[in-house]
Amino acid sequence: MMYYFKLQQELWKDYFDLTMTEGIWAPRVLKSEAKQHYTCVSYGRSEKLVEQRQKTIQHQINRTNRELQQQLIYLLEWTENVQPSIDSKFLSTTVEAMVKLGQYRLNMEFKHKCAMLKLDADDHRFISAVYALEPTEEQIVLIKMYWQAIANEQKALEEVEILRKRVSLRRLPQSFDKILNESIAPIQTMLSRAILHKDRRASMASRCSKTITQYKFDLMAMTIAIAQDTARGYA
Repeated sequence: MMYYFKLQQELWKDYFDLTMTEGIWAPRVLKSEAKQHYTCVSYGRSEKLVEQRQKTIQHQINRTNRELQQQLIYLLEWTENVQPSIDSKFLSTTVEAMVKLGQYRLNMEFKHKCAMLKLDADDHRFISAVYALEPTEEQIVLIKMYWQAIANEQKALEEVEILRKRVSLRRLPQSFDKILNESIAPIQTMLSRAILHKDRRASMASRCSKTITQYKFDLMAMTIAIAQDTARGYA
């Protein structure tokens, strides 16, 4: 929990620092308005709310730290009496490292939130600057069309990067695997027949596996190419 609270503390500190710099306190942007401008609504909380949240998190950290210190005392007493002896410092350090490793995805999620805060603040500033120019209704329509095209382009580029990552990790979307696994089910049934010679069965099963694997990645390559063309179309 301590690690989680510290991530929360870092996130709200970034929020406070950013909003102080950018001046984007409440009122919060409505979801409908954010949708129209293809941005998010992670900014716009009141200064009082942010400060209260920071105090709450600090209280949680202090309380958790006291509890951890008490548990460390118990751990020290236990390791001194257990046989064979155990290095309590090494044990606590190992547990902490395991917790951090286990919360890798949580850490990445908070880093993403911190990055989104900055991007949303930039959106807020740019959108405000556009409306400060007092565009006509016709110009606003054209501007929103442009913003939509940019949003679509970024989404397409995101899809490309996700697909590339999947290929590099050799982890295809479940939908791909499901379709292909269903398509080869009849072949697997045929290969399971006892009448086939075991060497011939093994050879055919190997060929089938290689063919399916190649087909999967050919399909992924085609999907990436389509996504890239889509992104270029919005550019």
